[in-house]
Amino acid sequence: MNAPTTAPLPAPAERSPLDVLLGLDRVRLGDPNAALEFAFALPGWAWVGAAVAAGGLAWAGYAGLIGPRSWRAVLAGVRAALILLVLLLLTGPALVVRETSIEPDSVLVLADRSLSMTMPDGASTRDAALRELVVNGAGAWNEAAQTRDIRWLGFAAGVFDLDAPAPSEVSASTWAIPAPEGTSTAIHAALGEAMRRAGGRPVAGIVVISDGQSSDTLEAATLRRLTGARVPVYVVLLGETDGPGDARIASVDAPSSGWAGDPAALSVRIEASESASLSGTLRLIDETTGAVLDEQRVDTAESPSNADGAERATVAERTLLARVPDEAGAGAGAWRVEFVPDLPDAIEANNTRTLTIRRVDEPLRVLYIDGYPRWEQRYLKSLLLREPTIVSANLLLGPGRRYLQEGDETVATLPETPEEWAAWDVVVLGDVRPELFGQTQLAALRTHVSERGGGLLWIAGPSATPGAWSATPLSDLLPIDASDSGPGVWDRPVVLEPSDEARRLGVLRLGDDGRSWPDALRAHETGWSRLRWAQRIEPEAMKPASEVLARAVDDRGAASPALIHMRFGSGRVLYVATDETWRWRYGRGEDLQERFWLPLVRLLARDATAGDAPAPVTLRTAPAEPAVQERVTITVDVRDQSLLGVLGDRIEATISDPEGRSRELSLRTGEGSSLRRRYSGAWVPPDAGTYTLRISEPLLAGMGLDRELVVRRGDEELLHPRPDHGLLERLAESTGGEVVPPGDFASIPARLGDRRIVSEGVRARETLWDSPLSLILIALLLAGEWVGRRLIRLV
Repeated sequence: MNAPTTAPLPAPAERSPLDVLLGLDRVRLGDPNAALEFAFALPGWAWVGAAVAAGGLAWAGYAGLIGPRSWRAVLAGVRAALILLVLLLLTGPALVVRETSIEPDSVLVLADRSLSMTMPDGASTRDAALRELVVNGAGAWNEAAQTRDIRWLGFAAGVFDLDAPAPSEVSASTWAIPAPEGTSTAIHAALGEAMRRAGGRPVAGIVVISDGQSSDTLEAATLRRLTGARVPVYVVLLGETDGPGDARIASVDAPSSGWAGDPAALSVRIEASESASLSGTLRLIDETTGAVLDEQRVDTAESPSNADGAERATVAERTLLARVPDEAGAGAGAWRVEFVPDLPDAIEANNTRTLTIRRVDEPLRVLYIDGYPRWEQRYLKSLLLREPTIVSANLLLGPGRRYLQEGDETVATLPETPEEWAAWDVVVLGDVRPELFGQTQLAALRTHVSERGGGLLWIAGPSATPGAWSATPLSDLLPIDASDSGPGVWDRPVVLEPSDEARRLGVLRLGDDGRSWPDALRAHETGWSRLRWAQRIEPEAMKPASEVLARAVDDRGAASPALIHMRFGSGRVLYVATDETWRWRYGRGEDLQERFWLPLVRLLARDATAGDAPAPVTLRTAPAEPAVQERVTITVDVRDQSLLGVLGDRIEATISDPEGRSRELSLRTGEGSSLRRRYSGAWVPPDAGTYTLRISEPLLAGMGLDRELVVRRGDEELLHPRPDHGLLERLAESTGGEVVPPGDFASIPARLGDRRIVSEGVRARETLWDSPLSLILIALLLAGEWVGRRLIRLV
């Protein structure tokens, strides 16, 4: 940083005799830079008056004396001179040498170092354009640096020093500044930090070289500070405002495993920058064969706008379906999701995601127990027997524990222990009475679900389910609070309507396209779609960890939960509040019933068979792949009914960085919730790297909740490829600056005003009133008057 400059002074010469008499040490009498100054300077008319008064006073002292008139006049003159000499010394005469100090003004140059500078800008990138304009103008800026303090600063989310630009003959590629890596831009904060770094010095101007993208806004306080200090901002605009936008695959939600030949649903989220329309083709491709397994069109004619007219990003969600490979082998289940936009795309690298789905070969084992041969039991039994990927045993358990069974396997006795129940991935309990089981059997079944990841499917009926089970060891496994009498019953026919949660879980896709719910099943007019018996479950009766997969809706639009899913410990529970899906056979044969039941059974078996290390709670982070300085939401969903009554209103977590440093984080329940089903908290990663997230709550220890979070560098800047020149133009206009074309960057120093501070100060001061010569003169005048008076005998 340039320091204030001072006019140079010559070294003092040798002291002359007169310098010695005047007591001069640092100043010489003949010094051209020395000037006579007075501590109490009198104007000229005052000196004239003082001389007249001194003369009159001195003459008055001698006018009445006897002696020669001429001698008396001489003596009066000596006295007057003495009076004037004393008066002169009282005014504080001194020889002073002054110096001139010049404090140079500052010029702050802010160069954008965020990731948006890597975007294409014509034939090159914005960063290349920035380097070129700085190097081409380096000569003019180096010349300006001789008299000004030029500060070169880089900025993104923060501000940091840059090396001064190289001489003009050096190429732009060798200018020693860091590559643009900032994950966000804060122009407003950068301006404030730049002014702070100026340290109170006069600032001739601030130069901002940027595309204008910024995560913050220009606050009035900062603009007032700049205008109050008379600091203009000169902006150099980079980037093409009519360049292409960018679309990307933001996330892919897919199962980690699936049964051979079964459909797997992939939920894909696509985002486009606010400057791009989102239209193109989304494809699922087999990485091994290159075959297109599924594709969906994405069409959004134009980006939606906010109320103030400002554009915002476009988001689309699509579901891709493909069957898990029938045969094992290298590359089986290795898939690629790609989005091919219709229009040119700024960044093609973010249009692809890869994933692998593990193929499950073992058959699914189902034990179906019902109380009597109702229609639902007959058709579901037959469906399980026909399905080649399922091994089933089907029992009718009547009074006196009499067995009627058929199926792929024969059951000699009902399971008694958790180990015996573990032979079955899914247990289906129809309208059967709990008295036909022993308490030990039911407790063992509860353990099988909660600890071994088994699935339990309840099929309601008018006889026993769910009311008769409310006081048994399996009451906790009912996703509703049921009294002894059970829930009410609809007094009119209903149809089923699936929920968004069913779509997320990949079930209730009964349409021929494998994605939708058939319109005929929603319509009461078809007749066969109506379920004539269904329980009417009040929403308040649902347990806190349960979620609705489908609702029963009557012809007046009234609805109640009809298909309820719940996690219990390591397993899953599903409650179906009707036993009349067999009526769909009148309209479409067995297709609809097969598409309804088989995915539900496989959902219940997912934890027991898929090998995904099931846990009684679910830990989620959003986004799953966070970036530096991106807010991460950590959510723990407690789906285990047995834990809800013992957990408090918060649980503790620990996040460890790559260096092993840890910080504590509290996850709290939602405000106003007394059920404490969901715990959430937020964390912002400061740097890239692999972090370890651990749940410290003792009740959740050993449940496999530890997770590694890979924090990437971040690409928020790349989501908005087009520049925001309007922000920079407003900044220049508000502060009295200018918008400077990139080619005129070298002319900016000449456009800046002169804000230098020129000041003068005393470099050396030598007082004369206390010098030897002053004392000598006073003594001589006193002695001269005394001698004169003696000579003419006036004494």
